[in-house]
Amino acid sequence: MKSFCFLFLFVFATSAFAGEHFKGFVEIEKGRELYVDWKKANPGEPTIVLLNGLTYDTQSWDRFVEAAESHSYGILRYDPIGMVKTLLRHGPV
Repeated sequence: MKSFCFLFLFVFATSAFAGEHFKGFVEIEKGRELYVDWKKANPGEPTIVLLNGLTYDTQSWDRFVEAAESHSYGILRYDPIGMVKTLLRHGPV
């Protein structure tokens, strides 16, 4: 839960400064990173958070994201600690 809160803080803190889209690793606390794929929402629009499990990764949501991109929603996809891209980068938990 703590990691999830840090991730949301990242999204809201960088929304004013970042571009329209970000893909890559984000340090959520010292020595802990998550892989994030984030598209900025238009002002006043919600952000959809898409979670995945052990056998899926952020790419599993590609078809859904393609359909949602025609709207002005923000979209946040990430691999939790110990899953797919984060697991590949840091090894088993």
